[in-house]
Amino acid sequence: MFCAVGALVISQLGGCGETPPPTGAGEELPRALVRTAASGTVTLRFTVAPGDLSYQEKATVLVEVEAEAGTTVTVDNYSDAIRRSDHQFELSAREIGRKEAILQADGRLSWSYRYELSFVLPGEYELPGATVSSLLASASADSESETRTVVPAGEVTSLSTEGVTVIAEATESAAMTAEQLAEIEVLPPVEMKEEVSAWIWVLPLLAIVLIGLVVFFLRRRRRSRPEVVIVIPAHEWADQALAQLVAEELAKRGLIQEFHYRISDILRGYIERRYAVLAREMTTEEFLAAATHDARFDGSANGELDQFLRACDLVKYAKHQATVADGEALLKTTRAYVARTRERLVAIAGDNGSDEGGTG
Repeated sequence: MFCAVGALVISQLGGCGETPPPTGAGEELPRALVRTAASGTVTLRFTVAPGDLSYQEKATVLVEVEAEAGTTVTVDNYSDAIRRSDHQFELSAREIGRKEAILQADGRLSWSYRYELSFVLPGEYELPGATVSSLLASASADSESETRTVVPAGEVTSLSTEGVTVIAEATESAAMTAEQLAEIEVLPPVEMKEEVSAWIWVLPLLAIVLIGLVVFFLRRRRRSRPEVVIVIPAHEWADQALAQLVAEELAKRGLIQEFHYRISDILRGYIERRYAVLAREMTTEEFLAAATHDARFDGSANGELDQFLRACDLVKYAKHQATVADGEALLKTTRAYVARTRERLVAIAGDNGSDEGGTG
């Protein structure tokens, strides 16, 4: 009885439509439901086939558009229309082919989009119609049909067809009678195994707690250990820095300015480590003024350091053209100053009763 009523409904809907289908590349599908719409120079045809099928079968949706040349056409994605419909969870649509802007023999253009419908459950489905937007490049009079709307050039218009009703019937294997349902044998309940003792979860928890305590005490013990900091004497640091500077051969490679930057920084770094004076952060004038009043420099700031720093500043800031020989002289001066002012150990009493001398 349900199938007969469905067939009657489909036979009544199959030929609906206010305007004739496109005359171009319209495709005829068996047992199809067709809806058409037209406006101005655009004709839209919406076809679903078959209209009655098993819910395990797949239906075909064909969206066809014809328009005069010079018309820009945008067809809405029918898969999106299905996702926005009331049946978004009961069926799905995917695009399986398209043909766009095909020139027909009569000079009109045609578009066609083919989709595949898949049904999840049997039942009656109200499918949404197709929609197209068009933009006419120039005005064109249509004398063949008085029912078509004249659309001004440059105006975007939207055209939609009516929807269709598709019946997806249940298959014999999916449908069961009351007698068949009564014959279904109910399986006996499955006996559950004995409940696991709650004590089985105590052991993993104890293990986690024990591991956490071990990690905590190890970290605490590691933090309590004093950090050993190895302090390199100032003169050893300066000797290493000067050796590295010599190995790079900056002056011989023509990098005179970079050489003067480096050797000035080495001497200032040595003075910072040797006398705890922020020599790198001071200008030459500030450092010389501070060193003049510092008894630890023993008057050398007015002579050797003054000449050294000002010679470096001439190259660094005044762009003085120094020679390789000038760089070697600065290197010799730096080594001599470090050797003369290095911190020396005091000899132990009984070792001739004298120290090694030097500033410090």
